[in-house]
Amino acid sequence: MTFRPSPLLTFLTLISLAILLSLGTWQMNRLSWKMSLIDQVNERTQMPPQDLDQLLSASPGATELEYSVVTVTGSFDHDREAHLYRLKSGGAPGYNIITVMERDGKPDVLINRGYVPLDKKNAATRLDGQIRGPVSVTGLVRLPQTATSFLPPNNRQSNEWYFYDVEAIRDYLTATDALPLFIEADATANPGGWPEGGLTRIEFKNDHLGYAFTWYGLAAALLAVYIAYHVKTRRFSFR
Repeated sequence: MTFRPSPLLTFLTLISLAILLSLGTWQMNRLSWKMSLIDQVNERTQMPPQDLDQLLSASPGATELEYSVVTVTGSFDHDREAHLYRLKSGGAPGYNIITVMERDGKPDVLINRGYVPLDKKNAATRLDGQIRGPVSVTGLVRLPQTATSFLPPNNRQSNEWYFYDVEAIRDYLTATDALPLFIEADATANPGGWPEGGLTRIEFKNDHLGYAFTWYGLAAALLAVYIAYHVKTRRFSFR
């Protein structure tokens, strides 16, 4: 066997292979992290409800709370609600109603009470669901989100929101002392049927394995081209 590698091509190929293989390995590490995250979230959502304040005091950080099942008690201030645009499962457009829950001696909490269709955006069309007095809500903890290029910007003027911007929503609802999180209410029915809770969709984009195969595949293709070039130019031969 003879092999006379092209110095420049070999150098460039080795650099490229190192980059492609490292990208593939990085995606495999991301896959492991994502699978661990999904397992953690599934575990949290299956646990019995915990008192929100006790959970906050015991938690090492906010990121450890998301999707935890909690119970919180207080009174809704229905004069302070925000409208989070959402598509219900099946594609029906509408809004999630975020209402300030006031608690004696404790910080307010922003409660996502659930979905209403477009014609129920106005609170006057769902008066039966405007619960008065103390109430307990069980739901999932959700943390603030950041804007992405796939979402329209939040519109404070029309009270239409497209992602959880806790600072802006707290300011809009004059609830700057509210906790920096949201509670998405469970499916417990509200009087009159609206808002409809329990519609949280727990979805995690997980394309890491496909990306890893892509990078590793490109590395294999590059190596094949490298070998083919040396065979064609008679730099590589088994004779």
